[in-house]
Amino acid sequence: RARGDAGDGLDVPGHVGAVLKASAVESAAARGVLACVSGGADSIAMLHALGALRDCGGGAAAAAFELRAVHFDHRQRGERASAGDETLVQEHCAALRVPCDVIRWGHADGSGDAEDGSPREPGGGQPAYSQAAARAWRYAEAERLADEHGLALIATGHHLDDNVETVLLKLTRGVSLANIRGMDVLRGRVVRPLLGLRKRELERWLADCGLQWADDPSNADATYARRNAVRHRLVPLLEELCGGEDALLARLEEATEQSIMLRAQLDETLASSGECGSRPQQPEQPGQQVASFDVREWKLLPGDLARLDALHSYVAQATAPAVPSYAQVRALMLMLDGERPDDAGR
Repeated sequence: RARGDAGDGLDVPGHVGAVLKASAVESAAARGVLACVSGGADSIAMLHALGALRDCGGGAAAAAFELRAVHFDHRQRGERASAGDETLVQEHCAALRVPCDVIRWGHADGSGDAEDGSPREPGGGQPAYSQAAARAWRYAEAERLADEHGLALIATGHHLDDNVETVLLKLTRGVSLANIRGMDVLRGRVVRPLLGLRKRELERWLADCGLQWADDPSNADATYARRNAVRHRLVPLLEELCGGEDALLARLEEATEQSIMLRAQLDETLASSGECGSRPQQPEQPGQQVASFDVREWKLLPGDLARLDALHSYVAQATAPAVPSYAQVRALMLMLDGERPDDAGR
């Protein structure tokens, strides 16, 4: 089931298994899954669902598969709060017989990992913390751990509310029409099996199962003011204006579908334009050199939208993990064309 309250029979393990099957990653799941577990309701529900699938050998996996967990300590909330989350995650993992690695925010190169499952204390200077840097760090560390243990998939607990917020946050920051979309259920080896479920559904299911989770303190954190404003003010308002949460989801799905079609057309245009339309490779580490950008060839691309998209792709990868806004890339495009940004539209 994609939706439904836990009280009327929501089967989270069944849902996760169906998602893995629909995403054609059954064989990959059988080769092992690394679950990213923060301690929140979403990741705890995902952990128990994966544990149930592993134990019963049903759903997506034809046989029992290896399941490991990783918990990230960002060292931003004080030792007591961080220790509480870590203890909760370790208790759930122990109950499920799931090995759990704990990785703490520190050196960006990921060196100095403990092999016995003990908390990792990276060496070197600690980089400046930001949401973008922390996100890049988590995915890089998850990739490293999955490779180290020979696991095929990395699972995260993102849910439907997260995806709605992602789309709306993009719109508030400024986004290309070809990129109005949320997170994918499957991207590379990262799978998000809860994207079809609401957070409240997961909390209801956990409560019915007698399972504890940690509340997300970022809901009251000024660092996440924009995200919290979208979650607590914008989403309820849009649901009211659209005629309910299902109506809002339908509107966003329509916009996403059209955006995906536009994205496909642009990709086809860029692919047929040779080297000037190719997308540069993502650098292995933020700040590393990326492929050069030939402005003369870029100017030969057919149409402003194709040129804007190619430029955005290059700038985004060159400045990762920072994400440039549409307005910034548009201003750069005008400068490359020899115009002043404030001349646009005159």
